[in-house]
Amino acid sequence: MAVDTSFFTSPLSEEIRDEGRTEGRTEGRASDVLRLLDRRGIPLSEADRERVTSCKDLDTLTRWFDRAITASSAAEVFLDGGPSGG
Repeated sequence: MAVDTSFFTSPLSEEIRDEGRTEGRTEGRASDVLRLLDRRGIPLSEADRERVTSCKDLDTLTRWFDRAITASSAAEVFLDGGPSGG
C-alpha cells in the first residue's frame, strides 16, 4: 500500500516547521535573557519576567539579551519599550 507523503514537502508543512523553529528560538532567547539577568544578580519583577517570556519578537529579545550583558538594572534592559510595552 502506497502512502501519500506529499504533505511533508508541501509549502504548508514548510510554513509550520518555520513557525516552530521561530517559536523555539524566541523561547530559547527569552530563557537566555532571564538566566543572564539572574546570574548577574539583576532583580526582575514578575511583570518584567512576564514581559520577557511573553515577547514573541526575536529582534527585541536579542536587543534585551545584548543589554543584559552590561545593564545594572532591569530598567536599562527594557529602555526603549518594544512589543507588549517591552
